[in-house]
Amino acid sequence: MIVPVVSEQLYRLVVEATGMGYVAIDADGRVVDANREYVRLTGHRNLDEIRGRSVIEWIAPYEVEKNAAAVKKCAREGFIRNLEIDYIHEDKSIVPVEIAATVAAHEKSVLILILCRDISVRRSSEQRLAAMAEFEGFVEQLTSVFMALAQKDFSVRLARKEDRTQLDVLIYLVNAMIEELAVVFDDAVEKERYFASNVIESLAEMLIVLDGDARICRVNRKVLDILGFEETELIGKPFDALIGPDSGIFNAIASLGEKPEIKENAAGFVNKQGELVPVLISGRPLMADSGAIEGVVLSAKDERDSNLLRKLQSTQQQLVQTAKLTALGEMAAGIAHEINTPLAIISTLSGQLKELLDEERIENPVLKEMALSIESTSFRIARIITGLRAYSRDGSADPFSVTSIQTVLESTLSLCAESLKHHGIKLILENGSPDFSIECRLSEISQVLLNLVNNARDAVESSEERWIGISVKDRVDRVEISVSDSGRGIPPETAERLFRPFYTTKAAGKGTGLGLSISRKIIENHGGKLYLDAGFKNTRFVVELPKLHEKRI
Repeated sequence: MIVPVVSEQLYRLVVEATGMGYVAIDADGRVVDANREYVRLTGHRNLDEIRGRSVIEWIAPYEVEKNAAAVKKCAREGFIRNLEIDYIHEDKSIVPVEIAATVAAHEKSVLILILCRDISVRRSSEQRLAAMAEFEGFVEQLTSVFMALAQKDFSVRLARKEDRTQLDVLIYLVNAMIEELAVVFDDAVEKERYFASNVIESLAEMLIVLDGDARICRVNRKVLDILGFEETELIGKPFDALIGPDSGIFNAIASLGEKPEIKENAAGFVNKQGELVPVLISGRPLMADSGAIEGVVLSAKDERDSNLLRKLQSTQQQLVQTAKLTALGEMAAGIAHEINTPLAIISTLSGQLKELLDEERIENPVLKEMALSIESTSFRIARIITGLRAYSRDGSADPFSVTSIQTVLESTLSLCAESLKHHGIKLILENGSPDFSIECRLSEISQVLLNLVNNARDAVESSEERWIGISVKDRVDRVEISVSDSGRGIPPETAERLFRPFYTTKAAGKGTGLGLSISRKIIENHGGKLYLDAGFKNTRFVVELPKLHEKRI
């Protein structure tokens, strides 16, 4: 019996009822007595299995030095508190315990009395909190990286710990994706720059770019060929050195703040021999991000040719431009395909982040918001890629105004209802009297809908079953307008090319191939989408528009 003044039965009752592990060890660290909870903590079945054995046998090897230091402190100060030690069971499982100990005299010897408790749950919670904090830092860092990528900054990288954890592997994959994206983007930009330079140099017209001080900063080969100068003789020179007297072109340039463009202003260029070359000059301003004019792009036609020759050249130039636009569309699609491959990795990783949050059951709205921010940033990058395929900035200066959908429909149907009736085509209006409005350019949206309805009319006018349906649906902050017809649908190989300029499935002389291309650009300039619903059993085109124009949101 350890304490003589207490009965063995009462002593055993006390040590078993503590709810904590209890052990008494001698000066050599060997077990003298212990309760059932301590036996469990050591991974054994009964006291006889551990009595007389050193506690070092079930202390983790990496904890031995810490345990020895604690024993010395206990011998020196008489007690220790809050000592955390890992016990290792025979099955290699680890049980972390918190220990409090004191020194007690027993007969002619000294015992160390120890109380300990299992802190596995607390340790797991602490580790989970640490992992959560680490993951939160990762999400914040990743958000910053994707924001930088949206600004075309490919120098950013995530910091790694090189610990080969799941998170570290994910960081490695993100960094590898950024490196690949940087290479692909640089290659795409270089291809685009090379292509644009070739287009400029092959133009049939003279092209002159002026800076904000009206000095010449770029010319194409046509200028040099017609005027006889070397490029070095023109770059950096004032534009007025090239202009003949009484041209009025400077007044036209000065008015660009009030007018969107210069259209065929009659003027004259002085060539290297001092001769006046009559030209028609057109131009548009170069706009800075701030909205200020930072330069002007001018094109000039040589007016020395006869009217007949000019008509022939104009026809030839249109054919050349058509070929270039077709090539531009093909190349832009190729570039987008190359960039979309690493972009898919971004979207995949964004999904992995959201799944990781769900798997860990982390109820933290901030982390989920950050994960959504990563996903939205990847969408911003997708929009940058889409911009590679844009042909030119929309030149319409009409203001956006709030217009009821009913007005949009009425303005469209007033132009086509009679034609549909004449062709025996039934018009079906679903929700034909919507009571909500959108902010738009009414004439442009009407133009798009009219083009879709006319296309549908041409497609079904020779069919046995002839109908066209127009549906309007309220999608909270957006409006969905669909135009469907009784046609059999559009084959996938044709659908892929529908929105390309000059592509048409109509008979010769019946279509220009520009309607859908222009319509899509109008809708995109409104912040919306125009697409073919491939899953519809007949033929249906869908227009999605925001109720408020982006600048007002």
